[in-house]
Amino acid sequence: MTIEEIVKLSGLSQAAFARAYKIPIRTLQDWIAEKRHPGAYVPYLLERVVRYDIEQGSLPGFTPGEQDCMD
Repeated sequence: MTIEEIVKLSGLSQAAFARAYKIPIRTLQDWIAEKRHPGAYVPYLLERVVRYDIEQGSLPGFTPGEQDCMD
């Protein structure tokens, strides 16, 4: 999965995703725009964490039923 796909999977805006997973917003945006590339392990670990958080119903910064419009 790409970083962009992982952010979409989370259902969070880019800003909320960056805050939730402690990633500088500019870094996240550069990864998505492919201006910079994370280490190969980063998408793998982020996907695992996001999927786990979704399964547990504990996605950081997200309350079910609320729409995040921070972008």
